[in-house]
Amino acid sequence: MSFDPIAVAALIISLVSLWFSIERRLSDRHKLRCTAHMLTTIGSGEETYEIEVEVTNLGRRPVSVVTVEYKDNEKDLIGERYAIWSSIFGGIVDKKAPVELAEHQTKSFSTGELIRDDLLKRTRRIDVVVRDSRGKLYVNTIDNDAYIGAEIEAAAEELEDEET
Repeated sequence: MSFDPIAVAALIISLVSLWFSIERRLSDRHKLRCTAHMLTTIGSGEETYEIEVEVTNLGRRPVSVVTVEYKDNEKDLIGERYAIWSSIFGGIVDKKAPVELAEHQTKSFSTGELIRDDLLKRTRRIDVVVRDSRGKLYVNTIDNDAYIGAEIEAAAEELEDEET
């Protein structure tokens, strides 16, 4: 069997061409990146929280964000409880037109102020769910900071009781 450099060069060129075709095909699709986090604000009297969601279109084709919601993390639910869903954008209650994102465009969504007592009725982790115009769901799980704030406050009160 002899070595044919032309055949090897043709093979390499065809593999590189195949790689670029696959990469172009994958990057030409709808693709969203969703990040979520909880912000803590200390106002007059009580801490308030806010869930902020950033959605970025990483694909080359425009895609619309239909709904942004948050719910209890189902792995954390105990017994017969069901997940509580709350809308941040869109949904049945808040009928707004979908937000279209062009290539590399970013849009932020926010819940507004949430009170600690309401968040303590939820699970320790919260799922933030974004639904696009094709029906695909993007789920981010974040920690419920209201529990952390309540634990810190309880520890501080315990220290004060020990000192007196």
